[in-house]
Amino acid sequence: MKKKILSVLLLSIAFCACKKNNNTTCNSNLAEDSGCMVRVVTPVNSHLIDSADIPIVNALFANNHIDCSRYRYIAYLHDSAAPTYYPPYATYDDKVVKTIEYINNLAIFNGQINFEFLNGIFEFKAGTATHGTPLDTIPHLTLGQLRKLFINDVKRYIHNGVDYNDSCLKAEFGYFNLNASVSNAPEQLVKAWKVTLKNSLYPEALAAYYQDCEGQLVGFAGEQIN
Repeated sequence: MKKKILSVLLLSIAFCACKKNNNTTCNSNLAEDSGCMVRVVTPVNSHLIDSADIPIVNALFANNHIDCSRYRYIAYLHDSAAPTYYPPYATYDDKVVKTIEYINNLAIFNGQINFEFLNGIFEFKAGTATHGTPLDTIPHLTLGQLRKLFINDVKRYIHNGVDYNDSCLKAEFGYFNLNASVSNAPEQLVKAWKVTLKNSLYPEALAAYYQDCEGQLVGFAGEQIN
């Protein structure tokens, strides 16, 4: 049952990833849009959980000898009276920490890992930790190119996409695992950008993910038209 609960928690953002080749020659001829666009940097310690819960979560990891330095906390769930479904039908303290993994000080945008602790003891992990990457941390695409890509794709994939023409956007540089949704497939990290509305917070109702270099759309979260 615990595995079932954690698998549901992983659906905070639904990715529609499509596998692309990791080309080394970048396209510099993509069109640009001069509208409002800013670049943001989100440190790994910029947690989204309540500040009072951060020491509690830190202690859970420390007491269980789990290195938490690569994880940004995006949610903390606590049920102090979770029941068992077998004799002696006791209750236990259940804590779940949802995280995004970082490497080279950059987020793996679809690298969500959830940890469950029962009575303070590590019980289960949903998600697979990265094996690292030789990729550098230098971006190629410009903000103007990213804005143009995003506006075009929003018009293509959601019914009111034209309404976003004048929206201010933000972009964050990081990594994306092209094989995250493929069962038993090896990790395939690429340099990527996450583009969202400037004032949106995680989990975003609308977000697009582009492979840096050629600008391929590798992930999209939003109201899609079938």
